[in-house]
Formats: sequence, C-alpha cells, structure tokens
Amino acid sequence: MDYTAANRELIFYLGSVIIVGIFIYFVWVRFKEQEQIDLEKHKWIITLYIVMLVVFIIIWRIMFLYFETFTEKSLQQQKIYEKILNG
Repeated sequence: MDYTAANRELIFYLGSVIIVGIFIYFVWVRFKEQEQIDLEKHKWIITLYIVMLVVFIIIWRIMFLYFETFTEKSLQQQKIYEKILNG
C-alpha cells in the first residue's frame, strides 16, 4: 500500500487529535465535581496537564517518525530481496 505524504500527515494529526481528546477527558474527570475552576488554586495542576499534553504529542511525533522510517526501510529491503530472487 502506497501512502503519500499527505496521508501520513493526516494519520499524525488524527493521532494528535485523539491525544488531545484523551487529555480533555482527563481534565473533565478531574474537575467535573467543581462548579467553577479556581485558576489560582489549580494553576499547577492545569500547567502540569498542558505540559504533559505537549510532551505526549512530541512523543507521538517521534514514535510516528520512527515507524515511518522503519516502514520505508522495510519496503526498500523487500524490493532488494525481490530483485535478488527474480534475477
């Protein structure tokens, strides 16, 4: 299956949207019992969630790039094997 660069970026952005959705869910679960969020009281928790969100998106990008590189190398290796076997 041949993936174009646009399809690969779409997969990355879809994964990022899923990560953001998971973090929004965690924030909602954390603060659902409170009527109003006191930013002064919870600023460190909110800051921690934002930092964790950024870190997880960076980790997702690194994992995605490794997978993409591994896939391309595997396809190149497969083509080499096919040339050797087919003569």
